[in-house]
Amino acid sequence: MPPYLDYIKFLTLFLTILSDIIPDVAFQIDQSGKIEQTSLDTIIALSNSKKYCVVLKRRTKRLLQEEFRLRKKPRMFIFDTFCALLAIILLKVKPASSVFIDKEYFGNEDLIKARILEFINKLSKSDSIPEIEFILVGKSSPAHLLAAKVGKKEVKPDKVVTLEEISTALWPKKRLSIPLLTEPRAT
Repeated sequence: MPPYLDYIKFLTLFLTILSDIIPDVAFQIDQSGKIEQTSLDTIIALSNSKKYCVVLKRRTKRLLQEEFRLRKKPRMFIFDTFCALLAIILLKVKPASSVFIDKEYFGNEDLIKARILEFINKLSKSDSIPEIEFILVGKSSPAHLLAAKVGKKEVKPDKVVTLEEISTALWPKKRLSIPLLTEPRAT
């Protein structure tokens, strides 16, 4: 095993233990059901002393994917949707300390960080933007465990993000390209 993987495992374990001992030290974020897997719901969980989890339903992801195609930006579907969800979580929780996001999309960390900050600024004029870092969040991470429990329906998510909410984050002041891209109303 390469030595840097030992360091990453050590850092992940250290942060997990530290977040258990000292509240609000570091937040971890993990994703279950990648954005591009449109046959699955996407679950994004944030955890340390506070826990918060959002779900983006598979139907909503498919509608968003079609909207990105219509806007001639299909490659940005994955990154922008992921970043908008992260911005929604960060604005809700308002972490006062560092946020460690699982490396889901290797090599795109700078783009993801920039887009998260852009979406936070679009949605809120908040001055309290946390330090964002990327690490490999292990399977023992509290964020991973929370996402897994929500995925298994053992725990309810804090929020199910609607098409309207995520569209507001992605395209403020713009309408969806076609009116057919609306979610059915709950009865």
